[in-house]
Amino acid sequence: MKNILQLVYRPAFQVQQKSHPILASNYLDYQVLFEALFALLRALRIVLYQTKHLLFLIHYQVRIISFADCLFQRHLSIELKRSDNEFNFCLNKSVSIILFYYKVFFDKIISCEGLKMEDNIKKIKEAIRTIPDFPKKGIMFRDITTALKDPDVLRLTVDELYERFKNDKIDYIAGIESRGFIYGMPLAYKMKCGFIPVRKPNKLPAETISQEYELEYGTDKIEIHKDALKPDDRVLIVDDLLATGGTALAAVQLISRVAKPVGIAFVIELSELEGRKKLPNDIKVVSVVKY
Repeated sequence: MKNILQLVYRPAFQVQQKSHPILASNYLDYQVLFEALFALLRALRIVLYQTKHLLFLIHYQVRIISFADCLFQRHLSIELKRSDNEFNFCLNKSVSIILFYYKVFFDKIISCEGLKMEDNIKKIKEAIRTIPDFPKKGIMFRDITTALKDPDVLRLTVDELYERFKNDKIDYIAGIESRGFIYGMPLAYKMKCGFIPVRKPNKLPAETISQEYELEYGTDKIEIHKDALKPDDRVLIVDDLLATGGTALAAVQLISRVAKPVGIAFVIELSELEGRKKLPNDIKVVSVVKY
């Protein structure tokens, strides 16, 4: 979607540059205006068709084509009279109108995309089952197995994570054992990057480095292979759940020793446990669903 919006705005910037007063008295300026209008129309068709907002598509197509026709007629009229002042006035007015349409169109698309994202998150949340008093009394367990077995919800979940990090130049995804593997692997496939398993002790065969962290009672640790990452590698850490943040923080500390952690992604965040506060401020933290 971002690429399409960039496609929409690029001609508008060209129009602004071409409409500078020094350049505002030749035929090429109108050519640029027409190019901008039809680039807008092409992008409009692509985006609104993809988002299924066909009424918007029909409405804006009609208005833009109508304006292009008026602009062309005005251009012919002014060319015949060849009054520079009137020519420049019409050109500047035309630029203003085109930029207005760009703004209206952009606002509509952002609104549609926001609604679409909200619908996706709602669908994901509804698919996650809640089991009361598991694993002990008083705990509301958020069970992702019901979200995993639904192919549409699984796809939406991975797509949501991808959208949040697709521009962060990720080299590797580090999935925390074990449910971080479930979401980390398809996300790595979609992002076209490698996958690093962050495992519990004594599970990896080669030489490892480890990071210890505190549990409610006692301690535990996680490990990666010593040769898994290099200092310049940009790593996204993935797990299914952010609760108290102990495991996530340990993963960040572990990855920081050998590479650069740039983000950490969760499917579920239990906000009342405030695990996010434990994580470094300079790392992007994203959760799809919050409880």
